[in-house]
Amino acid sequence: MTTAELNRDVKRLAKKSIQYSKDYGKFDNAYNTRVEIEIKKELDRLYYCDKDFKYMSKKSVLILFRLNLSYRSITLHNFGTYIELKDLI
Repeated sequence: MTTAELNRDVKRLAKKSIQYSKDYGKFDNAYNTRVEIEIKKELDRLYYCDKDFKYMSKKSVLILFRLNLSYRSITLHNFGTYIELKDLI
């Protein structure tokens, strides 16, 4: 998967999440089922493709972080632990 494809897929996942919340409403069982089946699996896949965030854009990292806050697919104390400090400096 290239960098462009990864960033594109993150943006598509965000759009899909917004569309599901509009279509179903947050408290609908169909919404919860769709989130479990599609969004959480895709969120996990995208996170583990680049868990050290070397290839994602800043916007994609922020989108993933926001989606993870909403759906709690990856535990918050593990999210971003693979980032190397030497790469940030």
